[in-house]
Amino acid sequence: MTITLSRANRWKNRARYLISGAAVLALTGVGLALPTQLTAPEPQFLDVPEVELGAGVTTLMCPGAPQLTTAMGSGDVTYDLELDTGADALTTRTVLTAAGALDDPALIGELGDESSRTESQVELETGAAPLVARYQPAGREAPSVAGVTLGHAEEGDLRGLVAGGCVAPSANLWLPGGNTEVGSSTQLVLTNPGETAAQVRVQGWTGTGPMAGEVVELVEPGASKVVLTETMERGERVAFQVLSEGGQVSAYLTTSSLDGIVPAGVSYVTPAAAPGMEGFVGPLRLEEFDDEEWQTSLRIVNPGQEAAEVSVSLLGQEGEEPLGGAENLTVEPGTVTDVPVAAPEAGDYALRVVSTQPVTASAHTTVVGEESADIGGTPEDGSWLPSGNLTAEAMFPTAGEPTIAIANPAPENIDVQVEGIGEDGEVLESEEFAVAASQTIDIEVPQEAVAVRITGGYLLATAQYEVDSPSGRLIAAVPATWAGRAGTNVSVVVTN
Repeated sequence: MTITLSRANRWKNRARYLISGAAVLALTGVGLALPTQLTAPEPQFLDVPEVELGAGVTTLMCPGAPQLTTAMGSGDVTYDLELDTGADALTTRTVLTAAGALDDPALIGELGDESSRTESQVELETGAAPLVARYQPAGREAPSVAGVTLGHAEEGDLRGLVAGGCVAPSANLWLPGGNTEVGSSTQLVLTNPGETAAQVRVQGWTGTGPMAGEVVELVEPGASKVVLTETMERGERVAFQVLSEGGQVSAYLTTSSLDGIVPAGVSYVTPAAAPGMEGFVGPLRLEEFDDEEWQTSLRIVNPGQEAAEVSVSLLGQEGEEPLGGAENLTVEPGTVTDVPVAAPEAGDYALRVVSTQPVTASAHTTVVGEESADIGGTPEDGSWLPSGNLTAEAMFPTAGEPTIAIANPAPENIDVQVEGIGEDGEVLESEEFAVAASQTIDIEVPQEAVAVRITGGYLLATAQYEVDSPSGRLIAAVPATWAGRAGTNVSVVVTN
């Protein structure tokens, strides 16, 4: 019998499949037996020394001066801050303070126009553009630095007091605050202090749900853009998230309101703590419920897909107590709600927010001014204070003569060290305070000090500002932030 070439190939293939199948069965049997017959080889460690990673450059971004929205930018969702809008702007100054002498000069100024500064205390007049401050590490440690932008006007559409802390840039920023109803403006200022372009996405929430649209912007290195959030959606209760790809950015809101022609307040909204199951706001001054001239509300944002059951308590001089009417509140998914806040007795309190779903929050305080026949009404001022992260070190410049309060939300007592810092960065005086569990206390600011530094346990701290003007009280508040990063040693282990 003759086998054709095609039939021969078929026989060869059939034999090949039989051999492969037998091999698979044999390997499977070996594989099942391996764990009981062979032991894993011992890793061989190479003698690699520890690698020292020093502290990085500390970059702080300080808010620029708030300005009114003008016709030049009001028809667009965004515009470049470098454009001369001709807008009225608040006169502001930025104060930066370092504890200790600087080993290397800091670079401070508007982006692209920074100058080398060796002083421990720097004060600059601020324009509409934010300021950047870049501090070199002090050996292996990040420098102790803090800054604030301050300004106020006693009349006009921008009547009010503003105080905005200098904070580090980030790729994920939460801004619960502002108002985009008719008569109000909330401008989102985005700045890229890095060396690569950043693709920025802005999404928002209102009292009825997520905003229908979002803003996507490319922010070039060294550039700033302003997003007019009222063009995204109108709402009395709003909150925003800023996400960045390609580089970290700074973001803050400037809010201003008018009731007809009567000024109704101006404020910064700086970044809050990211959403979590437990958060803290303050300390901040609270008045009793029947005080109509000083009223505070807590804005809570639930960006998730499930309803959040939220309870709020007060941490005061005598410890923790529930906030009446704020237990087991329901915040619907994707919504923003405002909760009235007052205290049984006037004083400084921190707010603890506990939730079944991740939420973030901020507090808004409104003060009533003096009635004016010239404007036909009574002006108001407002201040936003975002939720904060617990910090092991807090420092505030004393410019603007703030009052300072600290809170210990932990279940155990802590001892804190309060230092007064002098003009050359030296410690002028130091005092130790005991802070009981869940307690808030006031700190006396040392005389002659240009800054106050607080260390000793993880705590909350706030600087609160007040100006008595002929048109009435003006207020602002700044939470403690810490942007430095200490050096560390890293051990590298290589195994075969």
